[in-house]
Amino acid sequence: MITRIVSGGQTGADRAAWDAAGELGIAAEGWVPRGRVAEDGLIPAAYGDLRETGSDDPASRTRLNVRDSDVVVAITHGPATGGTYLALDQAARLEHPSVHLDLDAEAESAAAERLLEWLGQTWPGSVNVAGPRASEDPLIYEAVLRVLRAALPPLLQRAPGELETKRLLLRPPLPADLEPVFAYARDSEVTRYIQWPPHSSPDETRAFLTRCAEVRAAGDAYPWALVLRDGGTMIGMVELRLRGRTANLGYVLAREHWGRSLAPEAVARVRDWVLENTGVRRLWAICDAENHGSVRVLQKCRFAEEPGIRHAYHPNAGPDVRECLSFAIERSVSGPRKDS
Repeated sequence: MITRIVSGGQTGADRAAWDAAGELGIAAEGWVPRGRVAEDGLIPAAYGDLRETGSDDPASRTRLNVRDSDVVVAITHGPATGGTYLALDQAARLEHPSVHLDLDAEAESAAAERLLEWLGQTWPGSVNVAGPRASEDPLIYEAVLRVLRAALPPLLQRAPGELETKRLLLRPPLPADLEPVFAYARDSEVTRYIQWPPHSSPDETRAFLTRCAEVRAAGDAYPWALVLRDGGTMIGMVELRLRGRTANLGYVLAREHWGRSLAPEAVARVRDWVLENTGVRRLWAICDAENHGSVRVLQKCRFAEEPGIRHAYHPNAGPDVRECLSFAIERSVSGPRKDS
């Protein structure tokens, strides 16, 4: 999930990036020239989390901001020139992903949608926004602000802590779940079509539960423990990964609870939350072609099988790459769900 917007503090695109970050609750930071100097004087004190380069040369802060960011987003009216061109060139040299949105070549709405899709695919933690200064393009500040306001919010969507069904409570995994998780995670039948090997010790399970807390806190994934409302037994997990316009999920269930339609009940609840509360247009999952139980779960939840065969490595099912099936629910921008 995006946690930092980085720019060099100049008027125009840089300031728009910081202002968008402030509106959306994202940290705004970056390297700036010595003395916090911009073309309109000193960079306002309201922009506080800045580092001075020790040089008057704007190119120095451009290079440092690219270095310290995961990706570069350049927004212009027309070709990239000057510092914007330098940012894209530096990104290529450092092999950082970059995208250039030319608002003379495409509408702002289309550019915002393309940026949203691209960021959902690259999934950066920090984004360096580059573009011309206000003296070079008086319209760029408002344009960049509009594009970022449209593109970024879906990437900041967070899933709820708890969801409920008739028989289940879905809640974040807890350290106290160690015993039930270890019980099913060590079961070779449960893990047969999963990409991680069976747990061989409680320490592996403890590390897994720590990872669950970390990815949920970071917004990179949302694991839920599946708990029976009648009795409070923890019996499995569902994990959702939101990526802007797309999302995917996976699930696991303790073997003694197979055949009770509990997995479809949990998956359907997560599905409904996604489709009712987010801008996701494609929710998907894959499963091993021989995992007939998982196929039935997805079919019961109205996921449609997609054409073609995918491949994945499921080491517990054998040493070779396995054939997998892809299932998805898709919906149009404003039309009804395709699974309705």
